[in-house]
Amino acid sequence: MSDRYQSRLGRDANYGWITGQLYYVQAGEFWVLRYASPWKEDGDGGSVVLTRDRQMDSFREGDLVKVHGEILKQKGSIFQGSPVYRVTSMELIDRSAR
Repeated sequence: MSDRYQSRLGRDANYGWITGQLYYVQAGEFWVLRYASPWKEDGDGGSVVLTRDRQMDSFREGDLVKVHGEILKQKGSIFQGSPVYRVTSMELIDRSAR
């Protein structure tokens, strides 16, 4: 997680919006949005698994984004324990240099 994004990460209490950094998991072919540092206490581990969406094609790993949507289910899978999140809109805040 980029140190330059630390002060910009977060979510609202009901997950209506989340601001975080994107990570792509090759093994399972899914996107994770990390909205809190791994060492910050958060009941959901500081991340959500994003549902597949065509709009993801314009983003890349490391981007800082703000999403709006909702939690679909609390546990993702046996590979990723984070909640599954359905994105209704996504905006790029800062492009990753990767």
